[in-house]
Amino acid sequence: MTLPKNFKYFFNPILFLIVGVIFVANFYFNRYSTGFNFVTFLISLVSLHYLCNLVHIASHNSISKKRWLNDLISRICCIPALAFTHIDFKVTHLEHHKHTTDPILDPDWKITNTGSVFLLPFRIVFYKDIFFWKFCLQRRKFAFIREYIFDRIVQVAAVFVIFNNFDFAFKFYWILPLFIVGILNAAFLYFYPHYEDRFERFLRSNNRFVAWRPVQKIYLFIVDVSRELHRQHHLKPTKNYYYFPELWIFNRKSED
Repeated sequence: MTLPKNFKYFFNPILFLIVGVIFVANFYFNRYSTGFNFVTFLISLVSLHYLCNLVHIASHNSISKKRWLNDLISRICCIPALAFTHIDFKVTHLEHHKHTTDPILDPDWKITNTGSVFLLPFRIVFYKDIFFWKFCLQRRKFAFIREYIFDRIVQVAAVFVIFNNFDFAFKFYWILPLFIVGILNAAFLYFYPHYEDRFERFLRSNNRFVAWRPVQKIYLFIVDVSRELHRQHHLKPTKNYYYFPELWIFNRKSED
């Protein structure tokens, strides 16, 4: 299966606009909510997931042929994402590609090889920021530091304004879905592509509980998909496998 050569450059900006409008509109129309609405929550969850992953695509300059547009879209997406800024994510992620699994030079090594899986979102923020600051100071990348500080100020200002004016919506349609997105992304985009834990080994070796098998199969399928997706991403970092899983499925069949 093939797609037009420049399709990704058309698709990703459109995706950004659609998801951005959906997230903002969803939050705006529920800003004075006083009761929890699951549909509204689900829309926020999916929107934040895609906004976070657009930051990843932009780090490889795959949103547009114009670098400034990649940077702009990523910086906007990072405002609701909160956990990172465009520049610290781009620096650390590209270094991860250069030095994958190196305990010293890979920014993601400590994230995926130390501590509890439940602390993954906090390790991502902590270790990425430490690596970014060391990287910039050692190489005297002061422009990166200025950009990082400015974007953090924008994020803090956004949190302050929204929290003080729309308390309920802020908690349940921004922070709560963002926390869930952080855990899921950390588990299946950081942890499992690099590491096998005791829970996974238990699932793969234990078939005694019949009622548990559907959950077991779904969970392990997601783990396997995340690993294959990550493998393909490292082989071809600018290829848009995330949004077109049929591409890596067909590629995998052709490689077998």
